[in-house]
Amino acid sequence: MIADALYKSMKGLGTDDDLLIHTLSTRNPSQIEEAKAIFERKYPGESLEGWIKGDTSGDYMKVLLALSKSLLCSFLPPSCPDSWLDASPVRVHFIVIK
Repeated sequence: MIADALYKSMKGLGTDDDLLIHTLSTRNPSQIEEAKAIFERKYPGESLEGWIKGDTSGDYMKVLLALSKSLLCSFLPPSCPDSWLDASPVRVHFIVIK
């Protein structure tokens, strides 16, 4: 489940950056919105954006927040089958414009 992966990537000390980046960058906007809603239901009083702000900083935080708000999308088509995501690593490059 996407919400669980996001929680796992940021719970406790430190951040599992690989899991966090992979989870956010390989999902389409509707999957992200659904994950945010589930995250907030499973962890009352918490929000995905709040956790990102608490665990990250700088441009890295800005990119993750943009992904969580579907302002940046992955390079995969929205209809991409889940098997594509498991078949090989996804490498994502971002340009942050201030």
